[in-house]
Amino acid sequence: MLLTSTPLLRGSSCQLANYWEKCCSNREPTRALVAFEVTLRAAPNRFNALSGAARAAQLSGNREKAMNYYARLLAICDHADGDRPELQDARTYLAKR
Repeated sequence: MLLTSTPLLRGSSCQLANYWEKCCSNREPTRALVAFEVTLRAAPNRFNALSGAARAAQLSGNREKAMNYYARLLAICDHADGDRPELQDARTYLAKR
C-alpha cells in the first residue's frame, strides 16, 4: 500500500523530490498527490510539499485541489521576495482560473 511503503513519511526533501520525479516519469501524478498530502499532514505548509501537491493535482486533473495548494503556497510566501519558479507557476495557474 502506498501510505505505508512510501519513503516520504520519514524522508527528507530530497527523497520527496526523487519520489515526485519517479511518479512523474511513470505518469502517476495521482500517486504523487497522495504522497505529498501525507507529507503535508506531518509538516503543514512545507514549501516543496505544497508546490509538489499543487503540481500533482494539476497534472491529475484535480483543479480544486490544485487551486487550493497553489493559493496556500502563495499565502505562506506572501512577504517573501524572490522569483522562485514554483511561485511563478502558482501565480500563472491561479490567474487563469
